[in-house]
Amino acid sequence: MAAKDNPAYISANESMIGLHQITPHYDSPRFPRPLTSELKTSTKDDLFSEVYAGPVGVIVTPASETVTPDSEIVTPAKGDQGAINDSLNNLKLPFRFRKKYEKVVLAATTVVSILVIILLSVLLTLDWSEKTSVDIDEVALTPPMGWNTRGFVQCSEMSEHLIKTSVDRLKEFSLDSFGYVYVNLADCWQSNRDKNGDILEDPKKFSNGLKSLGAYIHSRGLKFGLYTDVNNVTCHGKPGSYGFEKLDAAKYAEWGVDMVTNDNCPQHSLTAPSGVDHLSQLQLDYSIMSQALNGTGRPMVYVVSKSTEPENVSKISHVRLVGQDITADWDVMLNKVDTSEAQQLAQYAKPGFWNDLGTLAPFDDHGGMSTDEYRTHFSLWCALKAPLMLGSNFFNNSRDWLSIVTNKKAIDIINQDPLGSQAKLFYSKHTEFSLHVIVTNAVCDSEQWQYPVWTYNNQTNQIQVRDKCLTLTGQLQHGQYWYITAKSCDNSTASQRWFLDRLTNQILFDANQSYCLTMSKLNAEQCLEVGGFPSIQIYLGHLSHSRYMYVAVLINRDIFPNIVSFKWADIIPDLPKSQLFKMYDVWTSERIGTRLGHYVTLTGHSSQTILLSSV
Repeated sequence: MAAKDNPAYISANESMIGLHQITPHYDSPRFPRPLTSELKTSTKDDLFSEVYAGPVGVIVTPASETVTPDSEIVTPAKGDQGAINDSLNNLKLPFRFRKKYEKVVLAATTVVSILVIILLSVLLTLDWSEKTSVDIDEVALTPPMGWNTRGFVQCSEMSEHLIKTSVDRLKEFSLDSFGYVYVNLADCWQSNRDKNGDILEDPKKFSNGLKSLGAYIHSRGLKFGLYTDVNNVTCHGKPGSYGFEKLDAAKYAEWGVDMVTNDNCPQHSLTAPSGVDHLSQLQLDYSIMSQALNGTGRPMVYVVSKSTEPENVSKISHVRLVGQDITADWDVMLNKVDTSEAQQLAQYAKPGFWNDLGTLAPFDDHGGMSTDEYRTHFSLWCALKAPLMLGSNFFNNSRDWLSIVTNKKAIDIINQDPLGSQAKLFYSKHTEFSLHVIVTNAVCDSEQWQYPVWTYNNQTNQIQVRDKCLTLTGQLQHGQYWYITAKSCDNSTASQRWFLDRLTNQILFDANQSYCLTMSKLNAEQCLEVGGFPSIQIYLGHLSHSRYMYVAVLINRDIFPNIVSFKWADIIPDLPKSQLFKMYDVWTSERIGTRLGHYVTLTGHSSQTILLSSV
């Protein structure tokens, strides 16, 4: 093939003609036309050396008139991509292909220039400074849901294998599809600190490290939570975070942690500096950890202990614990609810901050609560917008438990309602059949005494008031304490036979004297009183659901059945007397009807949860 017929053939004269036919374009003032003096003359070795790239065009200066003999033309071998991809200085094309090539270069250069400008614009909008904070108000917009080892895992049992198998079990039950996504490790995952002060996981329990465990949890579509303590020692004697807040926060972020529980173990509580009260110091210590977590740039739910003041920590945290750890006991569970109501904690609940009543109590075939009691437990936690943290062993739970904790209406419509309004106590009633007994600060023999005085009946050996007698009703926890209520006197009932031992100043129960009420600790200003917790209570909360306006939880705290009867206008403030409501039972999935009020008989230790829609 002749040189002139070769596609790579080019002559010097054709070079000069072709180059002069390229017309530069400068449509943007950000890329001004270059001065003529700035242009340089190309040679055969620098044919396209002066290409001025702008956003919309190029300038190419004329080449030198130096003639290149055909014998010196280098024709790339067929398929030799290395030669074709050489720089423009070595690229030579025949004249008939130059015009097409120039258009390709022009278009490509324009596109590249535009892309560069766009990229620079994007880069300029990015914040390249060190991340210093996370918007605390954008975390935990609904109560967190998940599983916590605190419910059943002993310190000696904590292990990587247990956590992974529990994660797998959680996925097997599809609990994550209902919202249970957090997997929280309580105390005992720590070992000590290294020479730099970094917290270390226990290598015997977590041989692959917590970063690996966090990655596994995330790979399963779940979130990772850890426990620490605001002091320098946790409840189980492990390293706390006091003085190491920033290091610990950075390590948590490195491990991919999504929730941090910062406890305050009372037996290791630090002494505040002279002149500073304990609560102020505690608030400061919690604030330091809050700032450290936010400073990592990683969103993490921050949980603080019950020893803090709710009005203060609601500004620096997302969850505050309420009361002691929960157990599977009806009275202990209700005590958490009573505490929340007594402290008026509902006023602080909102998207981004929640009152944590504790992990959901363990429930299995040998649990401490019945199915009705557990339904009440779950209903109250949902209505009071408490975080729903399972505290159960997934391998022992029954189908009843699973059906309760996966009630979608209770979860989605009530607990996860975006309005975030915590239900409050709107109705209480003492029934005539059963009354609790408490100790009050009052003069027992005073004529102004507003409650009945308890008397001892020598003939019946009963401690009674009018026609009521003391009766044991249920164990509080661990066999230590028993609740006492006042019930109709019945001489044939052994549990009502009490007598007074004047020598020991004790009220004894039954002939075996198995249980007694010790009065010696009471001073002259105290006595037994009918009162305590009402038998019937109704908690009511607002909802933002498109159909339902309110949720109402009706509770019978007594061990005997009670009739609950009322009008909604007597429960809901400022409600017209003629206001009708459509009612839906959350647990039976039944439409109760459209009524002005409600009438229902509740068995002992049970409840009914109703969704209300106005008509």
